[in-house]
Amino acid sequence: MAIETNDLRVVISDDIRREWKEQASKYSWFWFVNMVSRNRHWSVDPVPDVELRRAIDKLVPDDRAAAQKDLLLIEAALDDGGRVISRDKEMHRILRGVARELPKVGAVHWVLPEQDKCLPWLAAGAPNRPDLQLMTRSKGRS
Repeated sequence: MAIETNDLRVVISDDIRREWKEQASKYSWFWFVNMVSRNRHWSVDPVPDVELRRAIDKLVPDDRAAAQKDLLLIEAALDDGGRVISRDKEMHRILRGVARELPKVGAVHWVLPEQDKCLPWLAAGAPNRPDLQLMTRSKGRS
């Protein structure tokens, strides 16, 4: 597995842990427990990002509601490393819009696990790759 071949870790807050425990597949929960047992997790308690929350408040109601629901994920990423692996295409789309206003959001690497780029990027240690940042507008990205 790509994550096991290097020193990557999972960054998680108490809120993310609670949500993940409720929604995770058996495989992803097993993976998380494995990461914790190998001391490859980092617990964070991200400070609410006022700039980000103001930008989210300006969104159209449906996007605002969706973004507020998953704000904890991007705030944790901003707090540590700026990397997200998530299947949440709606949040990905919303944050790409927010990235136009907030460069720090645009610098976050957001990878959809089904992307062909995901595993090689992880195997390489999740290095900086502008084509995987939220500010990128490359053809074929969802």
